Amino acid sequence: MQDLSKRFSDVFTDERLAQKTVSDIKPKNSFDLTSFRNRMQADGLVFTDEKTDVTEIYKLSEIHHMNWYDTYLLAKKTAVNHQIIVKRMQVQLEQAQAQKLGGDSALTETEEKVLKAVRSEKPIDYLQGAKGPGGAVTNSEKKILTDLAQRGFMDEVINLMVAYSLGRTHSTNVNREYISKLANDFAFKKIISAEQGLLALRSGYDKKSKQTKADAKKKQMCRAGVILIMTTRPARLIKPNWTKLDVVLWLN
Repeated sequence: MQDLSKRFSDVFTDERLAQKTVSDIKPKNSFDLTSFRNRMQADGLVFTDEKTDVTEIYKLSEIHHMNWYDTYLLAKKTAVNHQIIVKRMQVQLEQAQAQKLGGDSALTETEEKVLKAVRSEKPIDYLQGAKGPGGAVTNSEKKILTDLAQRGFMDEVINLMVAYSLGRTHSTNVNREYISKLANDFAFKKIISAEQGLLALRSGYDKKSKQTKADAKKKQMCRAGVILIMTTRPARLIKPNWTKLDVVLWLN
């Protein structure tokens, strides 16, 4: 008698699945929750709220014509701390749709460097890099990053908010109040990508630069369009000793 007790992951490894087309695994518009759960268990993923998440995942698969495996790969890619976050799945799909529409990004050369930087790492690694060898990401900061992810922000957008807030507060510690205000603004403007965030921030500070000249001297130090994360103490802002030349933000 054939042994039917084997786990799905024992029968279909990632390598074997990768060799199959989506249609070989399941027909389009078909969602196999049992297989989805088996893959979750094999990879150590959990739902945030199982009842709600399952319902929303079914909707996503139907609306976007994805089978269970397409959907699972998306869930795994956007999970945070092994937790499936449906909002991030939705945003990832919106990003893909926006990219298909194409069009010029209208980003400057400096902004393109910023975009590349914020897309390069996970938020906790990005923040650690900003702090430098002598710094450490605190539990409070880890909580901030997790909260932002649970709100549905993608990693590149979280990194941009981190970079921007560090630049504006002239600190290597994330200010919860400041980054929360920025997150609320991004949510209100429906920012789903770092590229959109860069354009929104540029627009905002184009307007502010016309309304105030109080920061003119401070802005002269980044007239070329960049401000760098410093790994020295904020008190050295006037004559910083840069030890990490990561672009995080531009100011006019």
